Amino acid sequence: MAGCHSACFAKEDMPVHKREMPKAKKSYTIAKKREALDLVAVSSELEAATRLGISRRTIRDWVAEKDKIREFTGSERSPTLKGQGKRELFPFFHGLINYMKDRRRAEKILSTKHMIIYIKSNHAGWLANYMADKVSPQSGIHALERACQRFCERYGYTPQKPQSTKKNAETLAVCVDYKLFEIFNVDETGIDFDMPPKRSWAGRGHHDSAKVLGLNKHSTRLTAVITARADGKKMPILFIVRGKPGGSIETKELKKYPKGHVYAVQENAWMDTRVWKKYTSELLKYEVNVPSLLLLDNFEAHISEVGQNAVLEDAIARVVPLPPNSTSVCQPLDVGVMGPLKQLMKSLWLIEDNTGDERAPDQCLICSKRTLAAWELLGEEDVKKAFVKAIHRYHTVEG
Repeated sequence: MAGCHSACFAKEDMPVHKREMPKAKKSYTIAKKREALDLVAVSSELEAATRLGISRRTIRDWVAEKDKIREFTGSERSPTLKGQGKRELFPFFHGLINYMKDRRRAEKILSTKHMIIYIKSNHAGWLANYMADKVSPQSGIHALERACQRFCERYGYTPQKPQSTKKNAETLAVCVDYKLFEIFNVDETGIDFDMPPKRSWAGRGHHDSAKVLGLNKHSTRLTAVITARADGKKMPILFIVRGKPGGSIETKELKKYPKGHVYAVQENAWMDTRVWKKYTSELLKYEVNVPSLLLLDNFEAHISEVGQNAVLEDAIARVVPLPPNSTSVCQPLDVGVMGPLKQLMKSLWLIEDNTGDERAPDQCLICSKRTLAAWELLGEEDVKKAFVKAIHRYHTVEG
């Protein structure tokens, strides 16, 4: 009996092991993975893990599949490489993005209707094939509208009312404490090889339509990163050329480009965290001599922790992100520089002796030279006026 009692007592004293629930696996966006890879490229896996608060093992896994992460063409907010290799619904998505950005830069309304008009005007063949697969014209239009809305969401465009003067004033009030030569603004713009006028003369009737053979107005080949200072000084330009990093374009073609400027190669000719680091370390670093302000839009590569640290470490400058959807009224380059610059480029395009049959790399070179020539022609007074128009009018806030 005693033995039974002691056995039962021992059984009661035995610790009860509760089954632990497995920890939820933390997910990270593609943007965060690219940010970590950029940190590893300039430091180490351990440093990246420490600064971002992510396990070193996770960082190591990302490094192992860095090519897939870099080449992923889906949304940067996605936590996985789902849909890898899947193309955008709009094969002309890069041109569409540039159209949207240029329209907002010109302070024009951008709606789903405007996106559809762009598609109809520039990609009629694609639109005809898209509509042919739909049950009815009504369902086709509805599907296209939803596709445009999802496209906007994917690339950071949201339906918003115009930003109030007060909100812009609060953001830009910091500029009052800085001298003109301490305030910088940077922005990107797509550059097209063909820059034809918006309209063309054509005979009346259907016998002479306004169609132009071989015209590809939105064939953006590269991106120009423009930087200017509030006292009117124009900085060197960073050109982002479409191609594979480390490929023949980077190793051979870039040697032909004009000296005194900075060049980067990216798969889509877009700004990303890696290219942003190149901008701060090879361009901005040598233009900023005192603590300064850098005004820019709220693009992920600009305002991420890595992006802001790069500006601070390389150029002792403070990043001032502008409110969403407000750059057309309070970003100096958008307000009074990009428009005149594009007009100068169009004028130069008219007098160029190009056949249009040049190789793609040669077209990129021509685009860069045209952009630099237009940048040289743009007056410093025009730059100063753009800063005054964008910033100074917000110094007084209405009560």
